[in-house]
Amino acid sequence: MKIKEQIKQLVPASLLHHVQMFKASQKFDRASKIDKDRYLKNAAVIFPEDDEETIKAALLFHTHAIEKGLSHPNFRPNFGHTALASLASLSSKYVASGYSVDAFEFQNYLSVLKAYKERHEHLNISTPYFDKLFRHVGYRNATDMAGVSTISRDSSECRKINYLDLMQCRHSVREYSDEKVLKSQIESAASCLPLTPSVCNRQPWKVTTMMDSEKISTILKLQGGFKGYNLPPALSIISTSDASFRGIDERNEPYVEGGLVLMSYLLGLTAENLASCTLNMMLDQERMNEIRKVYQLPESETMIALVAIGHFKESYYIAKSKRRDPADVCNFLE
Repeated sequence: MKIKEQIKQLVPASLLHHVQMFKASQKFDRASKIDKDRYLKNAAVIFPEDDEETIKAALLFHTHAIEKGLSHPNFRPNFGHTALASLASLSSKYVASGYSVDAFEFQNYLSVLKAYKERHEHLNISTPYFDKLFRHVGYRNATDMAGVSTISRDSSECRKINYLDLMQCRHSVREYSDEKVLKSQIESAASCLPLTPSVCNRQPWKVTTMMDSEKISTILKLQGGFKGYNLPPALSIISTSDASFRGIDERNEPYVEGGLVLMSYLLGLTAENLASCTLNMMLDQERMNEIRKVYQLPESETMIALVAIGHFKESYYIAKSKRRDPADVCNFLE
């Protein structure tokens, strides 16, 4: 018997439990500090925003605030002074810094100004505060990408879609045929990702896909949960940008957004008739850093999960993974 096991038998169970809890607590504190330091370094914790990524994220944040006001059933003329002032300040800083005015976030900002002004003009309402802030901004020729849309319940195409059918087709598949996965197939599967719900329309997601077999092998050895299976033709990683978030209270949002977009990606792959399997990133910091290096992800990206991808074989085994009855997870409060 090993010395360590002999000591365990001699030490009282209660004392051993306390020692184990102390060691676990220390490990938890170290991991938490790493996460905290990385978030504080990369998120817009202290305003104002002062780099390209945090300014872009803030432009989306305040643009969405204006869109929500425009969509309100009880429209309040000249609303949103705080959001408008922030947009004016952020856009000035953005332009002065020489960042691209063709960027999605900046074009979205111009479009929401156009929507705001046109809504008031349609109602014959003057906008003195708005005009003072943006009289020199060329928003009149902006696209209609921002603003509001009208949706009719009876005409909605969504009524024809059976979401449950798609969900029931999705399984975690770990064996794939030898057929090559094309970049165009990944792009098609990922085309649904921008439609994923996102807090204040931040859209902080990124999907990075590896198709090099040697690098895939390196990553899977580090991850450790794909042993005994042949290499998948493609291996994606889902990540979210910490720079998209604001303040301490949003510290968990990178994981919420990442989980949402991961599900969208899995369903997109299923709709594209590609097999896939999610592989967790619950790893120690050393292995996380190595995977980050292989994928060339900056420190500001929170890594959410890996997704192995391939074509279906003629037949294959999957774990049944029996699910709970819907009644067990759907609760109502009177």
